[in-house]
Amino acid sequence: MPQVVVPRWWRMVLSAVRDVARDALLAGGAPRDLIMGREVRDLDIFVPAATSLPDVGRALTHLGYTYAHSAPGSATEDIIDQRVYTHSTEKPVNVISALAAPEYRLRRHFDFGLCQAAFDGRRVITTRAFRIDASQEQFTLLQCHSLSLLTQSLVRYKKLRVKYPTFPLVLPADLPVDLQ
Repeated sequence: MPQVVVPRWWRMVLSAVRDVARDALLAGGAPRDLIMGREVRDLDIFVPAATSLPDVGRALTHLGYTYAHSAPGSATEDIIDQRVYTHSTEKPVNVISALAAPEYRLRRHFDFGLCQAAFDGRRVITTRAFRIDASQEQFTLLQCHSLSLLTQSLVRYKKLRVKYPTFPLVLPADLPVDLQ
């Protein structure tokens, strides 16, 4: 995998959030797209559930971000709150509060292998599933624990096809969901 240079601004944003939530992790789409050479739309920063989101908002305000809105819905049942912050010249930041610890969440809750990428403030983290999907140019569905989560993953895949039009969806032969 090529050497990835994380933009300085991302480092500053994550550092500000980590001043409030030590275990915060910039994960998912932004690191994936940076590694894969695609345009980044926004930054998703995952924080532990016990994190004070108003404190995170104040930390982001010092960087010129303003609170835009709470984001409806969630990809998984463990997401407690999601707040969106915008900036006049930088990418929006989504702060996502979840029950699972951010690094555990990266490895156990992200549905596609190609989405299991993160930046922890020091290094870019990718899982084995990410590296396989990146090398095979595919999206492997790793997990879905219910029919509703499978449906959400299929909707996400349809959106991801805009950036990755040639990447097929790979479903496991033993898909762990009762589709009856």
